[in-house]
Amino acid sequence: MSKYSIYMDQYIETKKNPNWKSLTKSGMPSDRSGMLAEFAKGAIQKKDLVSYNITLEEHGLYRRKNKIIFLESPNLIDSLLRSSFSLAKGGKVTMPFDSFTIAIPKGYRYNNTLIPPALVTYASADERIKLYGQDWLARNNINVTIPSNVDIHEKSLSVIFNSTTIGKYRFHIDEQLIPSILKSKSAEEMSERIGQDMWMVEEDDITQQFVLAKLIVSMGIYESAAHSLKKGLPRNVIIPPVTDKTTPYTPLTITDKFKRDSTLKTAHVCRAHFNNLVHPRYYQGKYKDMEPGSRWASVKAHLRGIQTDEIYTQEDEKVKILESSES
Repeated sequence: MSKYSIYMDQYIETKKNPNWKSLTKSGMPSDRSGMLAEFAKGAIQKKDLVSYNITLEEHGLYRRKNKIIFLESPNLIDSLLRSSFSLAKGGKVTMPFDSFTIAIPKGYRYNNTLIPPALVTYASADERIKLYGQDWLARNNINVTIPSNVDIHEKSLSVIFNSTTIGKYRFHIDEQLIPSILKSKSAEEMSERIGQDMWMVEEDDITQQFVLAKLIVSMGIYESAAHSLKKGLPRNVIIPPVTDKTTPYTPLTITDKFKRDSTLKTAHVCRAHFNNLVHPRYYQGKYKDMEPGSRWASVKAHLRGIQTDEIYTQEDEKVKILESSES
């Protein structure tokens, strides 16, 4: 039976959970929305901006039915982290949803560092207010202030995880810095490129931050190219069912389309490469409703056994591009 690490296990907890009891006995509201409102107001009083933002984003996740994206296998994560990407001028990276968590196969390590599950928010400032719930904010007298120097329409990536040394931690990266994530080959390189947005000093924490940033952005691109997101759990995974005593959640799975050659005794993974499709001709027919610049496709023959059916020639880059057969 496969096991996964899930962000904040109380998303599937019952009221028998000791953590739930301790919160309700302390006078906190018994419903999650009310509880998070109290957490947010407490963080404001303490001027704890990190906890405040974490609480708002957790409420956004709650409002979006707690989408949990299971990454199907360690091999899939390995392939995503080894991939390279060509982001064209005017190109974009998209995510499956504006708010979700990723579940990591239990015990997955990168260079000996344990990689935790995470809560992901990918939205602009004005979209975030809608995500948190305008009525909920107003009802609880929670005022979200957007700094005057922030472009309210520019998306940003927020990732929350339990770090090795300091507990729950949030990092926030503007959309314009995503190319720096894609180019970085190591935690040290990403730290140099992004600078003040990676202030953690412990080696394991920096590695976790690097891997999660790289993995999440790579996953968004991979999903655009492979259309691999499916409803439900990975095979051989069982988690508690949704009942009237549990917090609702929505399980989804990113499936592994980096198919290995079944004739090989061991999996063979070449370094995958994805190209960004920006020419208007790539946004016709069934792709006409896609945001311009948001399509990606895998370059030919980067893995053994991958199935493809359409070849595109992007004249300005002189490369051949293939799509998954299920695109």
